[in-house]
Formats: sequence, structure tokens, C-alpha cells
Amino acid sequence: MGKKLEAARKEMAFARKSLEQMRSADDLGAFDNHWKDLLGRLTRLWFKTQASLKGDPRFTNSPHVKRVNVDLKKDPLIQYLARARDADEHTTAEITGQIEAGMQYEFELPDGNRIMMRNPQITIGDGPAMPMKTVGAAREYFAPAEVFANEVTTRDVKYSVPTMHDGKALPDTKLVTFAQLGLEYYERFLDAMEADGWDR
Repeated sequence: MGKKLEAARKEMAFARKSLEQMRSADDLGAFDNHWKDLLGRLTRLWFKTQASLKGDPRFTNSPHVKRVNVDLKKDPLIQYLARARDADEHTTAEITGQIEAGMQYEFELPDGNRIMMRNPQITIGDGPAMPMKTVGAAREYFAPAEVFANEVTTRDVKYSVPTMHDGKALPDTKLVTFAQLGLEYYERFLDAMEADGWDR
């Protein structure tokens, strides 16, 4: 391994550590912080790659670089990861939300989709919220508290929580899934750049 991609590889190692910490976090606040750190590390990985190879016109024309530039505008997941980082760094909007722990109910729909409800409540008039009795669920279980991705806005453009990546539906919209797929994407990019001799 050479020196030109060394700074980017260091950011990849930090991002991988952030993912490990997300997986082992025993506190929602810590999980949220590790997610935001991972977003920053992936962005820095891209910026440091550009900084270390700037000035070489072949870099801009590399198919790997072109792909990242296209994906930052077109791929829902890669675009979201970059824009969520921007929103976290440059706005006061929350890029994540939290769901309290509680009973979760899953209902199967005729079209194959499902609906999930957690701690359903009902309010009559101005009265207090009361637990709602739920029947007919295909599955019910106690779900732990979790942090989820919010839609983000940067420069007056809204970016929805992604459901697709690389032309395929994502298995879920969990932050750990987003983090893992983002790491794999940028690792493939660095490996391809190294295989093409950019690290020499």
C-alpha cells in the first residue's frame, strides 16, 4: 500500500470503528453520536481522496471517481449519507429521531406489505391518551428503543430517507444498515482506486 490513499484509509478505519460502536452502544445518545461521526468520516474519506490526488487530470476521468460523483447526485443512499452529514454540520435540524421501547404490532397487508405500530394509543375528545387494544396482529413483541433516520434538508432541497441503493431495494431503513452499506461502497471505491495504481 502506498501513501496517496493513506489519509482516506485512516478515515475508513475511523468509520468502521464508529459502526462497531453503533452496534455495541447501550445508550441511544451514544448510538446517535456514533452515527453522526460515521457520516463525517465517510465525507472526509471522499474529500481526502480528492485532496491527495488533485492536480492529476486522470483522477477526474477515473471511472471510479465518475461513479462516486454520479452516485452523490443519483443514488438514494449515497446521496442521503452525504446530505445528512451536511444537514448535521450546517443546520440546527435533527437528522435523527427516536422511538420509545414498547409493544410492537405487525399487520400483514394483502399486497405483501406490512404495517407496524408501537404502543398504540387512542384519545377521545380532550381526554388522556389511553392504550389501544390491538387485535389481529400477525406478530407482536416487545421492541427496544431505537434511533431512526429523518428526512434532511440542505440548501432548501429535501432528501428522503432512502429505500434504494445501487438499483436495489434496501432490506430495511435502519441506521446500522445504512452505515454498513455506506462503508462497503466507499471501501470498494478505495480498493478499485488502489487496484488501478492510484496509491503508488
